[in-house]
Amino acid sequence: MSRVQHNFAASRFDIYSDGIVAASVHYRMNGAEMSFIYTEINDSLQTPPLVQSLIRGCLDNAHRHRLAVLPFCPTMCAYIKHHTQYTALVPLAQRERFYLPTTPRPPRQAHLTVVRPQ
Repeated sequence: MSRVQHNFAASRFDIYSDGIVAASVHYRMNGAEMSFIYTEINDSLQTPPLVQSLIRGCLDNAHRHRLAVLPFCPTMCAYIKHHTQYTALVPLAQRERFYLPTTPRPPRQAHLTVVRPQ
């Protein structure tokens, strides 16, 4: 069982797997901006799904507290690029520096193939 815990004293979010810290995301606060600095991963554990859960937990926490996000951490930035629903957390004026879209993407169009009986 894994769980995300916000460690205020250390300015980081941790995810635990069987009581062991599997990964941590370190951040700094500046007013209402949360700058994610780097991600630390315990190499002895199989962590990709845990890291994704951790990053999602960090971003959901920032959203709940109405904080802007600055994803200096490459892992965090890559996650936001692939999960565009979190792009809105990055201030519009800051998105270009993180190579994030500055305009909303149009919704994906379904590609349908029409099959006609012969």
